Amino acid sequence: MSRFASGLSSLALILSATLVLGMTGFILYEMILRTFFDRSTFFTEEIVGYMVAGMTFLGLGAAFRDGVIIRVGVLQALTQDKPKAALRVELVCCACALAITGTACWAFGRSVVDKYAFGYTSGTIADVPIWIPQSILLAGLGVFLLQLLAYTLDLIAGAAQPGLGAGEHSPD
Repeated sequence: MSRFASGLSSLALILSATLVLGMTGFILYEMILRTFFDRSTFFTEEIVGYMVAGMTFLGLGAAFRDGVIIRVGVLQALTQDKPKAALRVELVCCACALAITGTACWAFGRSVVDKYAFGYTSGTIADVPIWIPQSILLAGLGVFLLQLLAYTLDLIAGAAQPGLGAGEHSPD
């Protein structure tokens, strides 16, 4: 499962990088329109905002896998000399993160279905169907949830050490 989660996180990271390129393109296009043609798309800020959110959520799984996501180390510091306690603390933290992320996935999923079913749009000049950017956020949360689950299972199986990134395994 770790390989699958890692591969999915890498794919999401590539999509995240693609959104960064898209943002750059939109901003440059808007700059050219305003500078040379005295025109505007009038929706660049909205689209770039959706892309920033998408980029952030799609990068969550890879950030967790690579151990670069921000973590509070207070509990880890208290248990650093006690491997069994460190494992228990890490498992409790993972269970909490899984519960919170799972709840967020469920809520986003319901919201995407509702927005699609009722045809909600942004109500701006772009009139973007809201389910589209929300689906991207849901995908990012789903990848993060899967990466958390894989890490938790690795902890239980002894294939990962508490406190390390999900991709960093205990030395043999």
